[in-house]
Amino acid sequence: MSDLTKFRAKIENRLNEAKEVVRKYEDHLTMIDAELHGDEIQFPETSVIKPEASMLLVPPQAKKESFAGKTRKFILGLESDFHIRGVALILLKEFPDTSNIDEGAMIRKVSSAVWRLKKEGKVIVIHKGAGSEPNTYRVVLSKGDNAEFLD
Repeated sequence: MSDLTKFRAKIENRLNEAKEVVRKYEDHLTMIDAELHGDEIQFPETSVIKPEASMLLVPPQAKKESFAGKTRKFILGLESDFHIRGVALILLKEFPDTSNIDEGAMIRKVSSAVWRLKKEGKVIVIHKGAGSEPNTYRVVLSKGDNAEFLD
């Protein structure tokens, strides 16, 4: 199975999980609307909410993810080889919550994230830079993948 096929399957699984969560929320909203309008409540057969709990339903609070966590997720989602400065520039350009961070600070943040990922074995150096030439990194999909690049 190729890396791209594995990645596609992983994304497809996440999409299906998200669709299931959305379906459950839609069921909850239907029940709440029926209760508000005085209609008879029809509970979907697949609903995991019990009738007596329908009035207590409160959507979970979204946990705010740290910038370091977002950076790590972004790096782990990269499919091609990368340099720290390139990732930093993409993050500065594409993400609105980075408007107050200068390029040097962003490079340091990305460097820290890559160092931790490298320490955890999720990223490897495939080309050691020298002088003005930067290191080139690659995301390791699972143990054993890209093993031929380890020196």
